[in-house]
Amino acid sequence: MRSPMNPRLPGTTNRKAFTLIELIIGMIMGVVVVGAVFTLLNFASRQITVYAERYNMYLQINNALDDIQRRCVSAIAIAPDSVFSADQETEMKTEFAFEGENNINAVTPDTRTDNALYRYCIDTGGNLILRKSDGPLSTVVSSTGRQSIDFILVEGKFKPRIYFRRKFEAEIENEPDFLVVTISAESTGKKAVPGLPKKIAKIDGFRLWFTDVVK
Repeated sequence: MRSPMNPRLPGTTNRKAFTLIELIIGMIMGVVVVGAVFTLLNFASRQITVYAERYNMYLQINNALDDIQRRCVSAIAIAPDSVFSADQETEMKTEFAFEGENNINAVTPDTRTDNALYRYCIDTGGNLILRKSDGPLSTVVSSTGRQSIDFILVEGKFKPRIYFRRKFEAEIENEPDFLVVTISAESTGKKAVPGLPKKIAKIDGFRLWFTDVVK
């Protein structure tokens, strides 16, 4: 005797449809997956932004220190407000000005008329700048209407700070004109990468060969 066949309505198939509960669970899982992907992409984007900014900060600080060192090599006179006291070991200055070659690639030791006054400082906008004024130190100091040009070395948005300190003779023998420069900066992001400090600093030292930085 033949077993009876399952009755089917005309035009129907044997496929099973999703229930309402399965559809709701699927939608919830989809929302969770999309949210996780979005969070991951947002975190990765934030990390890329922070690391790119830190690279820019390091680059600007390195360029500033390199500029200071290259120009100080030809320094022949120190501005009065940048001279250090001989008996103060912990004296620090936030500005440093000196007379040097206008063109550091063309040294002319026999004349001072083509020299310039250089000043490294923080301007009113918070930028670390190099302020350059043409002419020897005596002319620049005595001329109140002297024009100068400012070159931004570290942008003000990074809150740069600069400190000059003279290494005392006890620290480094027979080199009273050895200066230590510290430049610091901070990242602008409100939320930094965990374990990565917002503030960075770099220290460098150089010797002034043709002038004294002490009174």
